[in-house]
Amino acid sequence: MNAYVAQGRTLKKTKFRIALATCQNLRPAECDDEPYEAALRREGLDVDVIPWSADIDWSIYDAVQLRTTWDYTEHIEAFLKWANATSKVTRLLNPFAVVKWNYDKNYLKEVDWPLVKTTWLKAGDDFDAIDFVSTSTYFLKPVIGANARNTLRFTGAKRHEARYFLNDIWRHQPTLGFMCQSYLDTVETFGEVSAIVIDGRYAHGVRKVPVDGDYRVQDDHGAIDMPYAFEPYQVEKIICLYQQLERRFEDLFYARFDFLKNKQGDLVLNEVELIEPSLFFRHAPESADLMAARLIERLTIK
Repeated sequence: MNAYVAQGRTLKKTKFRIALATCQNLRPAECDDEPYEAALRREGLDVDVIPWSADIDWSIYDAVQLRTTWDYTEHIEAFLKWANATSKVTRLLNPFAVVKWNYDKNYLKEVDWPLVKTTWLKAGDDFDAIDFVSTSTYFLKPVIGANARNTLRFTGAKRHEARYFLNDIWRHQPTLGFMCQSYLDTVETFGEVSAIVIDGRYAHGVRKVPVDGDYRVQDDHGAIDMPYAFEPYQVEKIICLYQQLERRFEDLFYARFDFLKNKQGDLVLNEVELIEPSLFFRHAPESADLMAARLIERLTIK
C-alpha cells in the first residue's frame, strides 16, 4: 500500500511504482538508461524494466514511461493498441496522443522548423516525377521505421535502382510511405546533433558521427557519439519548438530533436523523437537526475 503524508493542505504521495517500458531482447550492452534508473531508485521509487509486450497488469504502476521500446516499429498495430490500453489504466509518458502522432514521420509536415528538401511518396506515386532525383544524391527513408532500417542513399545515375527498391518494398508493404530527401553530405563529417529537452528544460546535446563514408549515425552501425554544445540562440529556438508541442499535447514530458547541418551551416530538422529516443544519459548523468526529479514532481499528489 502506498503511503501518504499530510503537509498542511497538501497530500503528498511518498512512494511510487514506475515501469520503464523496453523491448524484447534488449542487447545486454545497452546501458544508456542506467543513470536514470539509478536516479529514480535514489529518490526512493520502485522501478521495474519490462517489455511493452509483456502480459501483465499495467495498472499496478503509478506511471509507465516509454524508454527502450525499440522493436515497436516492427509491431506497430500491436504497440499502438497496447499504448492506448495502457494509457487508460495508468499514466503513460509520453501520452498516447503523442505516440499516435509521432510514430509516422508525416508529422514532420506539421513541425515549424526547416527541413531538407523532401518529397512524400506512397505506393503508386510516380517516382520519376521528382525533379532532384535525376541530378543529385538523395535518401529514401520509410515514414515508419527505426535505426536506419530500409533507409538507403542513391545517386541520380542510379534512379532505376531506387525505383526497384521502392517497388520491391511496396510489393510486401503496400501501405508504407516513404520520404525522398536531398542528401546533405555534411552528415558524413559533421554527423547529426541531438538536443534533449526534459519537461520544458533544455538538458544537454549530443553529436553523432558515422564511420568514414557512411551516413548512418546510430552506434549499431559503428557511429560514435559525444557531448555537443548548442549555441544559446539555437537552444532558445529549440525550446520554442518544444513549447509548440506542449501546447498541442497535454502532459508532454520529454523530446529529442535531431538536426543535420546544411552547407550554409544552419540546422535543418531531421526528426522529432517523442516515443523511445535514446537520451544519452551516459554523457550527462545530471540530466538523468533532472528527469527523475521532474517525474516525481508530476506524480506528486497535491
